[in-house]
Amino acid sequence: GGGRDQHFPVDQSRYGIGQRGRCFSDANALVIDASTLFPAGTTLYSNIKHLSQPNSINNIALDQAIILAASLAIKSGSVLSNMFRDMINDKEEILAKIDNCVYEDNMGVLGWFGNKRMIMGNREQMKHHDIKIPDMKKVRKYTNENTDTLYLAVGGEIIIMFFVQLIANKEIKEKLKRLQQKGVALVVKTTDSIVTVSKLAEIFELDPEMIKILPYSMHEQYNVVTRYVSRGNGALSCSGTFTSLSSAILAAKGIVKDVGLGCGIMLGGAILGGICAAAL
Repeated sequence: GGGRDQHFPVDQSRYGIGQRGRCFSDANALVIDASTLFPAGTTLYSNIKHLSQPNSINNIALDQAIILAASLAIKSGSVLSNMFRDMINDKEEILAKIDNCVYEDNMGVLGWFGNKRMIMGNREQMKHHDIKIPDMKKVRKYTNENTDTLYLAVGGEIIIMFFVQLIANKEIKEKLKRLQQKGVALVVKTTDSIVTVSKLAEIFELDPEMIKILPYSMHEQYNVVTRYVSRGNGALSCSGTFTSLSSAILAAKGIVKDVGLGCGIMLGGAILGGICAAAL
């Protein structure tokens, strides 16, 4: 929670900005989980293509393939988690147990289902693991200019393709544009192949030069800094949504013009030292 400070006007103090919150007026980068940018209803699928390979050792039915994809997506914190929850009617008890999830930068996520390796991502990830991929002519039959193709491979074979679309939430888009106008760059933690600098710039109408994807090597550091604590000295408080957080930052930047506290980087409500050096 934020401290109370009577020096601020009412319309700005309602964001919970205390004395230390003035730090946020100097924030030049916001590090945030991609799932925060894509609430329910902003991830859609337009088509699904079930693939059965000749002489396959997998022989995985369509419904099982969807469950496996949902399991890996939800376990890895994908922005598509809500979409997959809808596909399985929120029956999380049917999800498979996935172990050892690893994000491969700019390609997708990898995990294990029993003794079978599961990989979900883009064509580059499939090529990286020497997995046979469908001809692009066949893939294009199911795509349009707004869709991205997501491949799921199990045991070295692609078993299903999802054709998905990310849509910008209007309120989040407006806040992101305002933050960028104030000089705040966006550093995004993601495990999704479809969440790229170019995609974020396109759908939110942002300058790609002010967007970075947080490398997987920094994910654990991010998790440690953003873990829940029951007590602490908050620099600012908000309801936990992206719009409330961004409103608080924008308010802080509007309050203080000449503080020069050198806080630099802001991470979901915490000051972060050094984590973004490589990303930025």
